[in-house]
Amino acid sequence: MANQSTTDNLNQELTSDNSAYIYMVMPFQIIASKNRSNAASVLDLFGEVSDQLRDAYADGLIHKISAWSVQSKKTSALPGDFSKYYDFIRNHFGIWDDGRELAVFQLDAARIKPLAQFGIFKNMQAQFSNGAWLGQSEIRMNGMDEVRALINPTAGIGFFIFGFECNSSENNISDALTQTEFFRNIGWRRNQKLGITQIQKHAWIFDRDSALSMTMYEALQCYFAELSDCIRFYQDRATVLYSVASRSVGSKANAELCEQAYEIVRVPDRNSPRFEHPLTEPRIHRVGRNVAFTALNEGALIIETINTSIKIKNIANKYFPAFILALNQRELLLNTMQSIAHLDARELSGQNEAIFNKMEVLRNRLLILQLKQIFYSVSNLHEVELFFNQLQKAFAVEKMLMENEQCVREMYNLLEVRRNKEIERIEREEAERDERRSNIINTILGAIGCLGLFSFLKDLIPFYNDSVTYVAWYRALSILLPVFVMAYIVRLVFYSKR
Repeated sequence: MANQSTTDNLNQELTSDNSAYIYMVMPFQIIASKNRSNAASVLDLFGEVSDQLRDAYADGLIHKISAWSVQSKKTSALPGDFSKYYDFIRNHFGIWDDGRELAVFQLDAARIKPLAQFGIFKNMQAQFSNGAWLGQSEIRMNGMDEVRALINPTAGIGFFIFGFECNSSENNISDALTQTEFFRNIGWRRNQKLGITQIQKHAWIFDRDSALSMTMYEALQCYFAELSDCIRFYQDRATVLYSVASRSVGSKANAELCEQAYEIVRVPDRNSPRFEHPLTEPRIHRVGRNVAFTALNEGALIIETINTSIKIKNIANKYFPAFILALNQRELLLNTMQSIAHLDARELSGQNEAIFNKMEVLRNRLLILQLKQIFYSVSNLHEVELFFNQLQKAFAVEKMLMENEQCVREMYNLLEVRRNKEIERIEREEAERDERRSNIINTILGAIGCLGLFSFLKDLIPFYNDSVTYVAWYRALSILLPVFVMAYIVRLVFYSKR
Protein backbone atom coordinates (compact mmCIF):
# COMPACT_ATOMS: atom_id res chain seq x y z
CA MET A 1 0.00 0.00 0.00
CA ALA A 2 2.81 2.38 0.84
CA ASN A 3 4.48 1.69 -2.50
CA GLN A 4 1.18 2.27 -4.32
CA SER A 5 0.69 5.61 -2.51
CA THR A 6 4.20 6.69 -3.39
CA THR A 7 3.60 5.76 -7.04
CA ASP A 8 0.33 7.73 -7.13
CA ASN A 9 2.02 10.79 -5.63
CA LEU A 10 4.83 10.51 -8.15
CA ASN A 11 2.37 10.22 -11.05
CA GLN A 12 0.47 13.20 -9.72
CA GLU A 13 3.60 15.32 -9.55
CA LEU A 14 4.72 14.31 -13.03
CA THR A 15 1.29 15.02 -14.51
CA SER A 16 0.68 18.33 -12.74
CA ASP A 17 4.20 19.59 -13.32
CA ASN A 18 3.70 19.26 -17.08
CA SER A 19 0.15 20.57 -17.48
CA ALA A 20 -1.86 23.72 -16.82
CA TYR A 21 -5.39 24.93 -17.51
CA ILE A 22 -5.67 28.39 -19.02
CA TYR A 23 -8.57 30.79 -19.47
CA MET A 24 -8.01 33.62 -21.95
CA VAL A 25 -10.55 36.47 -21.71
CA MET A 26 -10.87 39.08 -24.46
CA PRO A 27 -13.06 42.10 -23.52
CA PHE A 28 -14.98 44.17 -26.06
CA GLN A 29 -17.37 47.11 -26.23
CA ILE A 30 -20.93 46.76 -27.46
CA ILE A 31 -21.73 49.47 -30.01
CA ALA A 32 -24.55 50.67 -32.22
CA SER A 33 -25.39 48.69 -35.32
CA LYS A 34 -24.01 49.59 -38.75
CA ASN A 35 -27.62 50.17 -39.73
CA ARG A 36 -27.42 53.22 -37.46
CA SER A 37 -24.87 55.00 -39.68
CA ASN A 38 -21.79 53.15 -38.51
CA ALA A 39 -18.83 54.76 -40.23
CA ALA A 40 -16.37 51.94 -39.44
CA SER A 41 -15.16 49.69 -42.21
CA VAL A 42 -17.02 46.47 -42.88
CA LEU A 43 -16.01 43.45 -40.78
CA ASP A 44 -13.48 45.47 -38.78
CA LEU A 45 -13.50 44.25 -35.18
CA PHE A 46 -10.64 46.48 -34.09
CA GLY A 47 -11.44 49.88 -35.60
CA GLU A 48 -11.97 53.10 -33.73
CA VAL A 49 -15.49 53.85 -32.51
CA SER A 50 -16.98 57.30 -33.06
CA ASP A 51 -18.84 59.10 -30.30
CA GLN A 52 -22.14 58.54 -32.13
CA LEU A 53 -21.70 54.76 -31.85
CA ARG A 54 -20.85 54.40 -28.18
CA ASP A 55 -24.40 53.73 -27.01
CA ALA A 56 -24.75 49.99 -26.58
CA TYR A 57 -27.29 47.90 -28.47
CA ALA A 58 -27.03 44.53 -26.74
CA ASP A 59 -30.19 42.98 -28.20
CA GLY A 60 -28.76 42.53 -31.68
CA LEU A 61 -25.55 41.04 -30.30
CA ILE A 62 -27.41 38.63 -28.04
CA HIS A 63 -29.60 37.54 -30.93
CA LYS A 64 -26.56 36.70 -33.06
CA ILE A 65 -24.66 34.93 -30.29
CA SER A 66 -27.77 32.93 -29.39
CA ALA A 67 -27.55 31.33 -32.84
CA TRP A 68 -24.19 29.84 -31.79
CA SER A 69 -25.28 28.94 -28.28
CA VAL A 70 -25.89 25.38 -27.11
CA GLN A 71 -26.68 26.08 -23.50
CA SER A 72 -29.90 25.31 -21.72
CA LYS A 73 -31.41 26.55 -18.50
CA LYS A 74 -29.26 24.05 -16.59
CA THR A 75 -25.97 25.10 -18.17
CA SER A 76 -26.43 28.84 -18.36
CA ALA A 77 -23.73 29.87 -15.90
CA LEU A 78 -20.01 30.18 -16.20
CA PRO A 79 -17.86 27.09 -15.67
CA GLY A 80 -17.21 26.49 -12.02
CA ASP A 81 -18.53 24.99 -8.81
CA PHE A 82 -20.85 27.75 -7.63
CA SER A 83 -21.60 25.95 -4.37
CA LYS A 84 -18.42 27.67 -3.19
CA TYR A 85 -19.96 31.10 -3.89
CA TYR A 86 -22.64 33.12 -2.16
CA ASP A 87 -26.17 33.09 -3.51
CA PHE A 88 -26.04 36.64 -4.87
CA ILE A 89 -23.02 35.65 -6.97
CA ARG A 90 -24.37 32.26 -7.99
CA ASN A 91 -27.54 33.96 -9.22
CA HIS A 92 -25.62 36.76 -10.90
CA PHE A 93 -24.85 34.79 -14.07
CA GLY A 94 -27.50 33.43 -16.38
CA ILE A 95 -29.19 33.58 -19.74
CA TRP A 96 -30.69 36.77 -21.12
CA ASP A 97 -34.33 35.82 -20.59
CA ASP A 98 -33.76 35.34 -16.86
CA GLY A 99 -32.96 39.02 -16.40
CA ARG A 100 -29.52 38.34 -14.90
CA GLU A 101 -26.95 41.10 -14.73
CA LEU A 102 -24.45 39.09 -16.78
CA ALA A 103 -25.77 36.99 -19.66
CA VAL A 104 -23.56 33.96 -20.34
CA PHE A 105 -23.60 31.84 -23.50
CA GLN A 106 -21.83 28.55 -24.02
CA LEU A 107 -20.98 28.46 -27.71
CA ASP A 108 -20.98 25.47 -30.02
CA ALA A 109 -17.56 25.79 -31.66
CA ALA A 110 -18.77 23.68 -34.61
CA ARG A 111 -21.27 26.43 -35.53
CA ILE A 112 -18.61 29.15 -35.53
CA LYS A 113 -17.37 29.13 -39.11
CA PRO A 114 -14.49 31.10 -40.61
CA LEU A 115 -14.83 34.17 -42.77
CA ALA A 116 -14.55 33.42 -46.50
CA GLN A 117 -11.14 35.08 -46.81
CA PHE A 118 -9.81 32.63 -44.19
CA GLY A 119 -10.75 29.66 -46.34
CA ILE A 120 -7.75 27.57 -45.27
CA PHE A 121 -9.24 27.20 -41.80
CA LYS A 122 -12.10 24.94 -40.71
CA ASN A 123 -14.84 25.73 -38.22
CA MET A 124 -13.47 26.47 -34.75
CA GLN A 125 -14.12 23.02 -33.29
CA ALA A 126 -12.55 21.17 -36.20
CA GLN A 127 -9.63 23.60 -36.43
CA PHE A 128 -8.60 23.14 -32.79
CA SER A 129 -9.68 19.52 -32.34
CA ASN A 130 -6.18 18.15 -32.81
CA GLY A 131 -4.61 20.82 -30.63
CA ALA A 132 -1.93 23.36 -31.48
CA TRP A 133 1.46 24.56 -30.32
CA LEU A 134 1.53 27.82 -28.37
CA GLY A 135 3.91 29.88 -30.47
CA GLN A 136 7.38 28.46 -30.87
CA SER A 137 7.42 26.95 -27.39
CA GLU A 138 7.10 23.29 -26.44
CA ILE A 139 3.67 23.89 -24.92
CA ARG A 140 0.79 22.23 -26.74
CA MET A 141 -2.90 22.85 -26.14
CA ASN A 142 -5.27 19.85 -26.09
CA GLY A 143 -8.05 21.34 -28.17
CA MET A 144 -10.33 24.29 -27.40
CA ASP A 145 -12.21 23.05 -24.34
CA GLU A 146 -14.34 26.13 -23.57
CA VAL A 147 -15.73 28.86 -25.84
CA ARG A 148 -18.15 31.20 -24.07
CA ALA A 149 -19.44 34.73 -24.35
CA LEU A 150 -20.41 36.92 -21.43
CA ILE A 151 -22.54 40.02 -22.09
CA ASN A 152 -22.97 42.91 -19.66
CA PRO A 153 -25.83 44.91 -21.25
CA THR A 154 -26.00 47.52 -18.48
CA ALA A 155 -22.35 48.49 -18.88
CA GLY A 156 -22.25 48.01 -22.66
CA ILE A 157 -19.34 45.56 -22.55
CA GLY A 158 -18.76 41.84 -23.05
CA PHE A 159 -16.11 39.14 -23.00
CA PHE A 160 -15.13 36.17 -25.13
CA ILE A 161 -13.74 33.35 -22.99
CA PHE A 162 -11.44 30.63 -24.32
CA GLY A 163 -10.43 27.75 -22.04
CA PHE A 164 -7.98 24.95 -22.80
CA GLU A 165 -5.60 22.57 -21.10
CA CYS A 166 -2.00 22.53 -22.26
CA ASN A 167 1.06 20.37 -21.65
CA SER A 168 4.79 20.83 -21.90
CA SER A 169 6.63 18.01 -23.65
CA GLU A 170 10.03 18.90 -22.19
CA ASN A 171 10.19 21.35 -19.28
CA ASN A 172 8.11 21.85 -16.21
CA ILE A 173 4.95 23.69 -17.36
CA SER A 174 5.70 26.76 -15.25
CA ASP A 175 9.23 26.97 -16.67
CA ALA A 176 7.83 26.57 -20.18
CA LEU A 177 5.27 29.35 -19.57
CA THR A 178 8.05 31.73 -18.56
CA GLN A 179 9.66 31.22 -21.99
CA THR A 180 6.69 31.41 -24.36
CA GLU A 181 5.81 34.66 -26.14
CA PHE A 182 2.36 33.39 -27.11
CA PHE A 183 0.45 35.47 -24.57
CA ARG A 184 2.12 38.77 -25.45
CA ASN A 185 0.25 39.72 -28.65
CA ILE A 186 0.97 43.44 -28.20
CA GLY A 187 0.86 45.33 -31.48
CA TRP A 188 -1.01 42.97 -33.77
CA ARG A 189 -4.25 44.98 -33.87
CA ARG A 190 -2.50 48.13 -35.08
CA ASN A 191 -1.63 46.48 -38.41
CA GLN A 192 2.07 46.60 -37.69
CA LYS A 193 4.26 44.89 -40.23
CA LEU A 194 5.75 42.05 -38.21
CA GLY A 195 8.13 39.50 -39.58
CA ILE A 196 7.10 35.86 -39.83
CA THR A 197 9.36 35.01 -36.90
CA GLN A 198 7.64 37.51 -34.64
CA ILE A 199 4.19 36.39 -35.77
CA GLN A 200 4.99 32.75 -35.06
CA LYS A 201 5.91 33.60 -31.47
CA HIS A 202 2.35 34.54 -30.55
CA ALA A 203 0.30 32.28 -32.82
CA TRP A 204 -1.39 28.92 -32.51
CA ILE A 205 0.74 26.69 -34.74
CA PHE A 206 -1.32 23.77 -36.05
CA ASP A 207 1.35 22.19 -38.21
CA ARG A 208 5.00 23.03 -37.81
CA ASP A 209 5.89 21.42 -41.12
CA SER A 210 3.49 23.58 -43.14
CA ALA A 211 3.73 26.56 -40.75
CA LEU A 212 -0.08 26.69 -40.60
CA SER A 213 -0.79 29.12 -37.78
CA MET A 214 -3.34 31.60 -36.44
CA THR A 215 -2.79 34.57 -34.16
CA MET A 216 -5.38 35.78 -31.68
CA TYR A 217 -6.07 38.73 -33.99
CA GLU A 218 -6.68 36.36 -36.92
CA ALA A 219 -8.84 34.06 -34.79
CA LEU A 220 -11.14 36.88 -33.75
CA GLN A 221 -11.34 38.33 -37.25
CA CYS A 222 -11.79 34.86 -38.76
CA TYR A 223 -14.55 33.51 -36.54
CA PHE A 224 -16.36 36.58 -35.16
CA ALA A 225 -16.41 38.98 -38.11
CA GLU A 226 -20.19 38.52 -38.29
CA LEU A 227 -20.40 40.54 -35.05
CA SER A 228 -18.51 43.52 -36.46
CA ASP A 229 -21.65 45.71 -36.48
CA CYS A 230 -22.17 45.07 -32.75
CA ILE A 231 -18.77 44.95 -31.03
CA ARG A 232 -15.28 46.43 -31.04
CA PHE A 233 -12.20 44.93 -29.38
CA TYR A 234 -10.07 47.61 -27.76
CA GLN A 235 -7.18 45.74 -26.12
CA ASP A 236 -4.00 44.32 -27.62
CA ARG A 237 -3.94 41.18 -25.52
CA ALA A 238 -6.18 38.86 -23.60
CA THR A 239 -6.32 38.85 -19.79
CA VAL A 240 -5.24 35.36 -18.75
CA LEU A 241 -5.88 33.09 -15.76
CA TYR A 242 -3.19 30.40 -15.40
CA SER A 243 -3.99 27.40 -13.22
CA VAL A 244 -1.23 25.00 -12.17
CA ALA A 245 -1.45 21.97 -9.84
CA SER A 246 2.25 21.48 -9.09
CA ARG A 247 3.65 20.87 -5.62
CA SER A 248 7.19 21.59 -6.80
CA VAL A 249 6.22 25.01 -8.15
CA GLY A 250 4.29 25.98 -5.05
CA SER A 251 7.16 24.87 -2.81
CA LYS A 252 9.57 27.43 -4.26
CA ALA A 253 10.69 30.33 -2.14
CA ASN A 254 8.59 33.47 -2.44
CA ALA A 255 11.35 35.44 -4.16
CA GLU A 256 11.86 32.75 -6.80
CA LEU A 257 8.13 32.21 -7.28
CA CYS A 258 7.61 35.97 -7.57
CA GLU A 259 10.13 36.18 -10.42
CA GLN A 260 8.58 33.22 -12.20
CA ALA A 261 5.02 34.57 -11.79
CA TYR A 262 6.16 37.91 -13.21
CA GLU A 263 7.61 36.21 -16.28
CA ILE A 264 4.41 34.17 -16.79
CA VAL A 265 1.76 36.82 -16.19
CA ARG A 266 3.53 39.99 -17.31
CA VAL A 267 5.36 38.47 -20.33
CA PRO A 268 8.22 41.00 -20.37
CA ASP A 269 10.78 41.37 -23.13
CA ARG A 270 13.06 38.34 -22.81
CA ASN A 271 16.05 40.11 -24.35
CA SER A 272 16.04 43.28 -22.25
CA PRO A 273 18.50 43.59 -19.33
CA ARG A 274 17.10 43.23 -15.82
CA PHE A 275 17.69 45.30 -12.70
CA GLU A 276 19.59 43.61 -9.91
CA HIS A 277 17.07 44.53 -7.24
CA PRO A 278 14.54 41.89 -6.13
CA LEU A 279 10.91 42.16 -7.27
CA THR A 280 8.27 43.68 -5.03
CA GLU A 281 5.42 42.88 -7.44
CA PRO A 282 3.64 40.60 -7.97
CA ARG A 283 3.01 39.65 -4.37
CA ILE A 284 2.68 35.96 -3.59
CA HIS A 285 -0.24 35.08 -1.31
CA ARG A 286 -0.27 31.70 0.38
CA VAL A 287 -3.30 30.10 1.99
CA GLY A 288 -2.61 26.99 4.03
CA ARG A 289 -0.02 24.60 2.63
CA ASN A 290 -1.45 23.88 -0.80
CA VAL A 291 -2.62 27.22 -2.27
CA ALA A 292 -0.57 30.11 -3.66
CA PHE A 293 -1.71 32.83 -6.05
CA THR A 294 -0.74 36.21 -7.42
CA ALA A 295 -2.20 38.80 -9.77
CA LEU A 296 -1.11 41.63 -12.04
CA ASN A 297 -3.03 43.84 -14.43
CA GLU A 298 -2.37 41.31 -17.22
CA GLY A 299 -3.89 38.35 -15.38
CA ALA A 300 -3.39 35.94 -12.50
CA LEU A 301 -1.59 32.73 -11.58
CA ILE A 302 -3.13 30.05 -9.34
CA ILE A 303 -1.05 27.21 -7.87
CA GLU A 304 -2.95 24.57 -5.89
CA THR A 305 -2.17 20.93 -5.26
CA ILE A 306 -4.84 18.32 -6.00
CA ASN A 307 -5.14 14.56 -5.75
CA THR A 308 -5.19 12.22 -8.72
CA SER A 309 -9.01 11.95 -8.81
CA ILE A 310 -9.44 15.67 -9.62
CA LYS A 311 -8.79 17.27 -12.97
CA ILE A 312 -6.67 20.36 -13.23
CA LYS A 313 -9.62 22.21 -14.79
CA ASN A 314 -11.34 22.07 -11.41
CA ILE A 315 -8.76 24.49 -10.04
CA ALA A 316 -9.48 26.99 -12.81
CA ASN A 317 -13.24 26.59 -12.38
CA LYS A 318 -12.96 27.15 -8.65
CA TYR A 319 -11.41 30.60 -9.09
CA PHE A 320 -12.68 31.66 -12.51
CA PRO A 321 -16.01 33.22 -11.39
CA ALA A 322 -14.07 35.49 -9.03
CA PHE A 323 -11.62 36.26 -11.84
CA ILE A 324 -14.30 37.22 -14.38
CA LEU A 325 -16.22 39.27 -11.80
CA ALA A 326 -13.16 41.33 -10.90
CA LEU A 327 -12.31 41.72 -14.59
CA ASN A 328 -15.88 42.81 -15.34
CA GLN A 329 -15.65 45.42 -12.60
CA ARG A 330 -12.42 46.79 -14.01
CA GLU A 331 -13.71 46.99 -17.58
CA LEU A 332 -17.05 48.57 -16.71
CA LEU A 333 -15.27 51.25 -14.66
CA LEU A 334 -12.78 51.84 -17.48
CA ASN A 335 -15.70 52.08 -19.90
CA THR A 336 -17.40 54.62 -17.64
CA MET A 337 -14.17 56.63 -17.46
CA GLN A 338 -14.03 56.56 -21.25
CA SER A 339 -17.59 57.87 -21.44
CA ILE A 340 -16.63 60.71 -19.09
CA ALA A 341 -13.50 61.50 -21.09
CA HIS A 342 -15.50 61.80 -24.32
CA LEU A 343 -17.81 64.48 -22.89
CA ASP A 344 -17.30 67.77 -24.70
CA ALA A 345 -15.75 70.36 -22.37
CA ARG A 346 -17.54 73.14 -24.26
CA GLU A 347 -20.86 71.53 -23.45
CA LEU A 348 -19.90 71.27 -19.79
CA SER A 349 -19.19 75.00 -19.70
CA GLY A 350 -22.45 75.83 -21.44
CA GLN A 351 -26.10 75.46 -20.56
CA ASN A 352 -27.06 72.63 -22.88
CA GLU A 353 -29.97 70.71 -21.40
CA ALA A 354 -28.90 67.58 -23.31
CA ILE A 355 -25.51 67.41 -21.56
CA PHE A 356 -27.25 67.78 -18.20
CA ASN A 357 -29.54 64.88 -19.06
CA LYS A 358 -26.51 62.87 -20.21
CA MET A 359 -24.77 63.48 -16.88
CA GLU A 360 -27.94 62.49 -15.06
CA VAL A 361 -28.03 59.19 -16.99
CA LEU A 362 -24.31 58.63 -16.35
CA ARG A 363 -24.72 59.25 -12.63
CA ASN A 364 -27.69 56.89 -12.38
CA ARG A 365 -25.88 54.26 -14.46
CA LEU A 366 -22.81 54.39 -12.24
CA LEU A 367 -24.99 54.10 -9.15
CA ILE A 368 -26.81 51.05 -10.55
CA LEU A 369 -23.52 49.42 -11.54
CA GLN A 370 -22.08 50.07 -8.11
CA LEU A 371 -25.10 48.61 -6.35
CA LYS A 372 -25.49 45.56 -8.58
CA GLN A 373 -22.02 44.73 -9.92
CA ILE A 374 -19.33 46.05 -7.56
CA PHE A 375 -18.86 43.37 -4.90
CA TYR A 376 -16.20 43.00 -2.24
CA SER A 377 -17.24 39.57 -0.98
CA VAL A 378 -18.07 36.64 -3.23
CA SER A 379 -17.23 33.26 -1.75
CA ASN A 380 -17.51 31.16 1.40
CA LEU A 381 -14.02 29.77 0.68
CA HIS A 382 -11.24 31.76 2.27
CA GLU A 383 -8.75 31.29 -0.56
CA VAL A 384 -11.29 32.37 -3.21
CA GLU A 385 -12.25 35.42 -1.17
CA LEU A 386 -8.60 36.44 -0.77
CA PHE A 387 -7.98 35.83 -4.47
CA PHE A 388 -10.91 38.09 -5.40
CA ASN A 389 -9.69 40.84 -3.07
CA GLN A 390 -6.19 40.56 -4.52
CA LEU A 391 -7.58 40.88 -8.05
CA GLN A 392 -9.52 44.00 -7.10
CA LYS A 393 -6.33 45.53 -5.74
CA ALA A 394 -4.34 44.59 -8.85
CA PHE A 395 -7.11 45.94 -11.11
CA ALA A 396 -7.49 49.11 -8.94
CA VAL A 397 -11.27 48.61 -8.79
CA GLU A 398 -11.90 50.60 -5.62
CA LYS A 399 -9.68 53.50 -6.75
CA MET A 400 -11.36 53.72 -10.16
CA LEU A 401 -14.80 53.55 -8.54
CA MET A 402 -13.94 56.48 -6.27
CA GLU A 403 -12.52 58.46 -9.21
CA ASN A 404 -15.60 57.78 -11.33
CA GLU A 405 -17.95 58.76 -8.52
CA GLN A 406 -16.00 61.94 -7.79
CA CYS A 407 -15.78 62.94 -11.46
CA VAL A 408 -19.47 62.37 -12.11
CA ARG A 409 -20.48 64.08 -8.88
CA GLU A 410 -18.29 67.14 -9.48
CA MET A 411 -19.38 67.53 -13.10
CA TYR A 412 -23.02 67.04 -12.14
CA ASN A 413 -22.66 69.63 -9.37
CA LEU A 414 -20.94 72.00 -11.81
CA LEU A 415 -23.75 71.64 -14.28
CA GLU A 416 -26.35 71.97 -11.54
CA VAL A 417 -24.75 75.18 -10.20
CA ARG A 418 -24.60 76.59 -13.71
CA ARG A 419 -28.18 75.60 -14.34
CA ASN A 420 -29.31 77.15 -11.03
CA LYS A 421 -27.50 80.38 -11.95
CA GLU A 422 -29.14 80.27 -15.35
CA ILE A 423 -32.55 79.72 -13.74
CA GLU A 424 -31.92 82.65 -11.37
CA ARG A 425 -30.89 84.83 -14.30
CA ILE A 426 -34.00 83.85 -16.26
CA GLU A 427 -36.23 84.52 -13.22
CA ARG A 428 -34.53 87.88 -12.64
CA GLU A 429 -34.99 88.88 -16.28
CA GLU A 430 -38.59 87.68 -16.13
CA ALA A 431 -39.20 89.79 -13.01
CA GLU A 432 -37.64 92.80 -14.73
CA ARG A 433 -39.85 92.24 -17.76
CA ASP A 434 -42.91 91.92 -15.52
CA GLU A 435 -41.97 95.15 -13.77
CA ARG A 436 -41.54 96.96 -17.06
CA ARG A 437 -44.82 95.54 -18.26
CA SER A 438 -46.53 96.69 -15.06
CA ASN A 439 -45.07 100.17 -15.45
CA ILE A 440 -46.37 100.38 -19.00
CA ILE A 441 -49.81 99.20 -17.94
CA ASN A 442 -49.83 101.62 -15.02
CA THR A 443 -48.86 104.47 -17.36
CA ILE A 444 -51.66 103.58 -19.73
CA LEU A 445 -54.13 103.31 -16.87
CA GLY A 446 -52.84 106.62 -15.48
CA ALA A 447 -53.40 108.28 -18.83
CA ILE A 448 -56.91 106.86 -18.99
CA GLY A 449 -57.46 108.06 -15.42
CA CYS A 450 -56.31 111.56 -16.38
CA LEU A 451 -58.74 111.60 -19.25
CA GLY A 452 -61.49 110.46 -16.96
CA LEU A 453 -60.53 113.09 -14.36
CA PHE A 454 -60.49 115.75 -17.05
CA SER A 455 -63.94 114.66 -18.17
CA PHE A 456 -65.12 114.62 -14.56
CA LEU A 457 -63.87 118.12 -13.87
CA LYS A 458 -65.29 119.38 -17.16
CA ASP A 459 -68.76 118.16 -16.20
CA LEU A 460 -68.47 119.01 -12.48
CA ILE A 461 -69.12 122.78 -12.63
CA PRO A 462 -72.22 122.56 -14.90
CA PHE A 463 -73.52 119.73 -12.73
CA TYR A 464 -72.90 121.75 -9.52
CA ASN A 465 -74.66 124.88 -10.89
CA ASP A 466 -77.66 122.93 -12.19
CA SER A 467 -79.99 123.62 -9.20
CA VAL A 468 -83.07 123.20 -11.31
CA THR A 469 -82.59 119.57 -12.33
CA TYR A 470 -80.79 118.16 -9.20
CA VAL A 471 -81.34 118.93 -5.52
CA ALA A 472 -78.36 120.07 -3.41
CA TRP A 473 -77.83 116.86 -1.38
CA TYR A 474 -77.74 114.72 -4.53
CA ARG A 475 -75.20 116.98 -6.19
CA ALA A 476 -72.97 116.97 -3.06
CA LEU A 477 -73.17 113.16 -2.71
CA SER A 478 -72.37 112.61 -6.42
CA ILE A 479 -69.31 114.88 -6.18
CA LEU A 480 -67.88 113.51 -2.87
CA LEU A 481 -68.51 109.79 -3.40
CA PRO A 482 -65.92 109.32 -6.26
CA VAL A 483 -63.40 111.29 -4.18
CA PHE A 484 -63.87 108.95 -1.17
CA VAL A 485 -63.69 105.80 -3.33
CA MET A 486 -60.44 106.97 -4.98
CA ALA A 487 -58.93 107.85 -1.60
CA TYR A 488 -59.84 104.37 -0.26
CA ILE A 489 -58.27 102.61 -3.26
CA VAL A 490 -55.06 104.66 -2.98
CA ARG A 491 -54.85 103.91 0.75
CA LEU A 492 -55.45 100.15 0.12
CA VAL A 493 -52.75 99.95 -2.55
CA PHE A 494 -50.28 101.88 -0.38
CA TYR A 495 -50.63 99.60 2.64
CA SER A 496 -50.60 96.42 0.56
CA LYS A 497 -47.06 97.29 -0.65
CA ARG A 498 -45.70 97.76 2.88
